[in-house]
Parts: sequence; structure tokens; C-alpha cells
Amino acid sequence: MPDSLSVSSWASSLERDTAPTSPELSTILSFDGDRKKKPTKTKRKQLCACDSCRLRRVKCVREPGESICVECQKKGIACTSIYVSNKLPKTARAGKRIHQARVLYGEQRTDSFGLSDSDTGISMPSESASMLASHLLDVYSSTVHARFPFVDFARLHMEFEGANRNVAEMGDSEALCVVVQAVAARYSDSASIIGEGPRLSSLSGHESISLAQYGLARETFVDLMGSRAMRIIDSKGTMHTPSIENVCALFLLQNLIENAPTPGRRHKARHYSAALIEMLRALAETSAVADSISTAEGDTQARLEREARFVSNGQAFCHVLLHDALQAAYFGRPCQLSSSDISFFCPWLVTTDLAQVRADIANNGRPPTLTCAATIFGSVAMLARAFCEQVSGPVARRDGGLKIEFIRSFYEEADQCFTFFEICQLRWRELYPDFRVAFDTWIRTCNFCLAALVAVTDEMLIRVAANRRASGASESDPVTIELDDLILESAARTFAFSRYAAKALQNNDFDPACTPLGGDVCICLVRFARHVLKTPLAHEGGPSDYTAAERTALATQFLDGLKKLGWQRGEAGEHVEALTAEIEAIDFPHYEEHQLAAPLLSSDTLPDLFSLELNLDANHGEAQEERDSYFPNMPFPNFSSFAYDATSADSHDIYQQTDQVSPDQLPRLSLTIPNLIQFDDNDSTPRVPWPAQGLEDTYRSQDAQETYSRIQDWTSLCSIPGMETIEHHSPIDQLDLDGDYFESSHPYDY
Repeated sequence: MPDSLSVSSWASSLERDTAPTSPELSTILSFDGDRKKKPTKTKRKQLCACDSCRLRRVKCVREPGESICVECQKKGIACTSIYVSNKLPKTARAGKRIHQARVLYGEQRTDSFGLSDSDTGISMPSESASMLASHLLDVYSSTVHARFPFVDFARLHMEFEGANRNVAEMGDSEALCVVVQAVAARYSDSASIIGEGPRLSSLSGHESISLAQYGLARETFVDLMGSRAMRIIDSKGTMHTPSIENVCALFLLQNLIENAPTPGRRHKARHYSAALIEMLRALAETSAVADSISTAEGDTQARLEREARFVSNGQAFCHVLLHDALQAAYFGRPCQLSSSDISFFCPWLVTTDLAQVRADIANNGRPPTLTCAATIFGSVAMLARAFCEQVSGPVARRDGGLKIEFIRSFYEEADQCFTFFEICQLRWRELYPDFRVAFDTWIRTCNFCLAALVAVTDEMLIRVAANRRASGASESDPVTIELDDLILESAARTFAFSRYAAKALQNNDFDPACTPLGGDVCICLVRFARHVLKTPLAHEGGPSDYTAAERTALATQFLDGLKKLGWQRGEAGEHVEALTAEIEAIDFPHYEEHQLAAPLLSSDTLPDLFSLELNLDANHGEAQEERDSYFPNMPFPNFSSFAYDATSADSHDIYQQTDQVSPDQLPRLSLTIPNLIQFDDNDSTPRVPWPAQGLEDTYRSQDAQETYSRIQDWTSLCSIPGMETIEHHSPIDQLDLDGDYFESSHPYDY
């Protein structure tokens, strides 16, 4: 179809040219959801006043064939309204609906298959409806299916091909296919959805680039695809017809709605969530009656047996259970699944000690796959349900009072789950190679959700403590003291989980948008980032291994995660800007320009490593570990990358790449651990100087002479008398060291 055709001209010929081959396209553009032609009734013609006339409450007169009313013509203003002439020919019915869509969704919004006004800059789609539908199914298979494996995608794709790629001819699977396409639209890089531009494959590896512009470009398409899915589900009675396909369709639809950047999305999604749970119950009741399966014949018996397997394997129920529990705990609403539901679908979750099961799985052999999967989801789900019941749920909030003992037990259980998941990730990649991606995804999802819940608990404790102080509670009050202790414990635990969340974001198979957090996932990432930014560093009393370099790295990891989320979600761009400003505003600590009190060590306790020069080929990791055992929590400078020895093979290799001078002319730049320890001539007790301000500049100096001068300045600031910091055996100004030789990313190695 030529790109030069206007939207209206294409739409007016839609039924004539495309209806026979692409009936799903006209279905998408339909806003009434009716497929059967209803008898027309003669109605009195009713004109709609334009926005201006309605606002001024004057009569709006529009001459036949005119798009601007008389009043607006007089005033010379734009005439906007939802007026659509009833005299349009029948062949232009689709064009009328496109006009309605533009009015309802905005002039800049595209229709359901990428059609747009000429001023949007998005060209007409080059793909036909069936080609785009096939493309979306492929996208779902490669990006989403591993996260929700209970959807029988192979069967769905076979039915799609069997219907000649005509979604409207897929029968009972039509609703599922439409929802699958709508979900996949958030990941597609089709020009019909996001417009012309680079594809996602060309953007991979560039995490520093914000992709929010693509998320914003796709919102219209995803919105209309979601509307189409809801219309089809309502018109076909999907919520009242129990089947495997309809269970999957409702689960994916609630996920799609929760990820929409619209207010009230969670309340709308709960409507479909409730229908999903009722449908699961109906399927379970049918499969529980053995006679109904054995006495059935043909296709009916095969369908009932398939439904019984679907219910018994528990995959769908585990996902529904986790989703319901996390939504309830995170947002403070009642759980929709009852205890009797859990007892019916997965009774061992109620009767079994999950802590013991986790210990057995971690220590013994190869447990069944379903047992492992159910343990992963069940551990977090049951913990979240308890949290909702005791802390965040409506009943707990009504009763009032913070149950500190439960918070402590909640943290202990969270720690056990975290340890269990870490073991699973290490072992199950080898034990279950066929399910490696699925297990990794499930574990990261559950741990990420658990981390989000821990972070919310930390904020809740801080608010409770602030409210108590505002109400006049004494600092010596036992509850206040206990609450302050719990806040310190909570901060440390939240930091540990934030570290894990940052690590999870590095895995390309993990998508935080597929977690039960829905549209709040961006806020969750910002919450993690802010926590790592406010956590004190090691020398400030924070975690003993927390450095300024790691703080920046963790915050940047969350920032990059937000930038990548922009590919799916346009609103991520606002969070990226806010978090970027917070990271840039960090006031990194500078050390005082005077020698601080240094710890004293006996000379006979110094290990041999302090008499060794650290060359490029030295095992710095072991040296650092042993050194840290003697100097805990000391911000010690790492000079290992400065140690260049002409006899070192590594030095030769690096030097030969420079082509500046021969290896025998390479000066010997040696920085050794003894250089960092000051021995007085009359005293065998060494003193360890504290690094001074400006040391970080030393690491990136590209001139050897400047490096020498700066280190000498540092030595002077630290008051180290009688020590030669740099020993050189040839003129140091003969070599211009390139900055790339300095391998350390940060001057302080804690």
C-alpha cells in the first residue's frame, strides 16, 4: 500500500480492499465490538455542539459539508468536537471509526495497526495485518513465553497458522491470541508500532541510552490493542466460559492492564483477576470429577484430560498465587485467593514446612521439577500472604499497631528464601539444563519481588518511627528504642537485597516489568537506587565492604535498568531524569588534608606480602584479601596497577603495543606495600597513613612525571618521613605512560 495515501482515503476503502483477507484489522478498528449486523432504527438527527459552543452554552450551527461551525468561523478559532456526520457512505464506516478513535485518544495517537496522521511523522505501515500479527507472535515467543510457560504457545501458533493467520477464525483461541499480540506489542520493534528508527538489536549493549522515546511511541498501539482484547473477551463471553485458553488470556490481560500507564489500572485489572480465579476453580471442579472424564467421548474426553493435567501440574496456579499475594502485600489489599483455594490446588503448601523443604532441596540430590518450581513460588507467596495479613492488609491497618516480632520473623524468613534462591541458581543450571532459562527467570522474579517487599517494609518502619516522634513519644521509650534498632537492621537487609536487585538487572533474560509489581516497577527501581545512595559508606559506619565506587555502580545499574525499561514504558523517562539528577548530586566524601590517627601494628605481625613488590602479573586479589584482614575498614589506596617491572612479561606485552621505546628502556616504576607503611628510625612500630584528598587524580594521570609529583605530594600530605615512594632506575621523563595502563576503576580499594 503506498505511503502517500492518506488515512481517510485508505480507511474509506478498507472494507472493499482488505476485509476479505484481513478481517481482524476491521475488528481492531471496531469500537462497538459487535460482529453481527443489527437492525437499524430511524433516529432523530442529533447534532453535537463543538467544544467552544458547549463551553459558552450557545447554539452550535454547522453548515452541511462544513467542518467548522458558524460561531467558530466568526471568532477565527479551531472548531473541535466529536461530531461525525451520519451522511457518510457505508463504505466509509471504518473511516468514521478512525475519526472517533482520533478524537477519543488524541490527534497524535495512531490507530490499532500503526496508522497515523501525517503530522506524527510515522509513515503508513508496510506490513499487512496478518504479517504484523505473525510478527507479534514471534516476539512473544522470544521474549515473554519463558516467563509464563503455562501458555501452550506451540498449540496456539499451530491454530493461528491453521486459520490462515486470520485471528477471527481461531475459535476459542481467538481471545488468547489477541491478548498475546497485545502483550508482545510492548516488546516489538516493528516500524508499524514505534515508527521508523533503529531496531532493538542495534541498540543492545547501549544501556546508557534512554529508550523512553520508543516506549512513548508504542503507548497508543498497545492501548488500542488492549482495548481490542477487552472487547473481544467481553463479546465472546470469555470470562464465563472456563477453558485453558481463557485462563491464560485473562492472566495475560491483567498483566497487560497493570502495566498500562493509566490511573486506576489496578482496580480495572482486579476485575479480570477475579474472573481468572473463578475460572480456575471451575476447571478444578470439573477435573476433580473422574466420572465426567471417563464417560466422555472423543474431543470432549481429550479436552477434559488436558484440563485435568493443566490444573494438576500447578504451573498456572503458582503464577496466579504469587501475583495475588504480592499485589495484596505490596499495595495493601485483601488476597483474592483463599486458604481453601491453596489447600485444593496445592495442599502441600499448607501442610508442609517450607523451610525444611528448602533445606532438603538444597542439600539432597535432584528433586522433581514441579516440586522445585512450586517451592520457589510458594515460599515467596506464602511469606507475602502472611505479610499482608499481619502488616499491610486492610484488617491489619484497621487493628493498628506495628507487630515488631512479626517483622523480625519476616526478615528471618526472607533471609532463608534469599539463601535458598542463591543455591538454586548455582545448582539448577546443571541439574535442569532444559529448564535453565525458566528457573533463572522464576528465581530472579521471586527474589526481586521479595526485595521490593523488604524495601517497602523499611520505608514503613521509618514512617512509623517518624509518626511516633511527631506524636511526642519519648526517645527513652522501650518501643522507640526497639523500633530504632529494627530500623538499623532493616536498612542493612534492604541494602543487601538492593545489591541483589541490581545484579538481577544485569541478566538480559530478566524483565522486571513481568513481575507482579506491574506499572510500579519503575518506582521500585528508583526506591532501590535511593536506598543505595543514602546508605553510609564503610568509613562512614556503613557496610564494611561498601565503597564509593560500588555506590556509584549500583545506582548506575538501576539507572540503566530504568533506561532499558523505557523501551516498553514511556513513563520511565521521567524517572531516568530524576534519578540522574540525584546521582549527579552525590557529594562524594573528601578526606581531610592532614594525617588522621593511624592504627598501630607490631612489626612481627606484618606478613611477607608487605615486603613484595606488586607487579602487573601479581595476584592482587589474594594480597588484597590478606591485607584487608590486617587493616579492616581502612580506605587503603590500591597502587598495584602502577607497578611496572622491566622483567615482567606483562610489562613487555603492554609496552610492545606502544611502539615508543624498547623494553630495556622501560623505567622501573615500583610502588610497594612497604611504601605505604611508615617505620620510624627509632621505633619498630609501623603507622599506616590515611589517604589524602586528591589521590583519585593520580590514577588517571597520563604523564609519568605528573604521576610522580602527585604521589610525592600525597606522601607529604600524609607526613611519611624518610620513605622513597617511587624508585626509578632510568629517567622518568623518558616514558609517557598512556592512561589506559592504569587498570583500577577507583583509587580506593576498601
